[in-house]
Amino acid sequence: MKNFLVLYYSTPQAMEAFMALPEEEKQAGTAAWDIWKQNNSDTVTDLGAPLMATASVGKLETESMPTQIISGYSIIQAETVEKAKAIFKDHPYKDHGIHIFESVNM
Repeated sequence: MKNFLVLYYSTPQAMEAFMALPEEEKQAGTAAWDIWKQNNSDTVTDLGAPLMATASVGKLETESMPTQIISGYSIIQAETVEKAKAIFKDHPYKDHGIHIFESVNM
């Protein structure tokens, strides 16, 4: 099996709005993720967590935040990238933006 890092994308405004929701609404919003994880428990090794863009370092310090940010991650296992993509066919975030990166052994 190969390991894949999955990055979810959003706008900074959408992430701020989600994080500002009352806890009950946040939990309701993540229920679909829990179901997806249960349905793919044999491949999801780390569901991950939401990410907030809070700082930049080096050359990026002088640039403004991008309009699309990495808003979360997961780690999955699959035999091929095609099979990794298939895991996300019913993912609750599939219409927002997902990139899948294969981890390469060095």
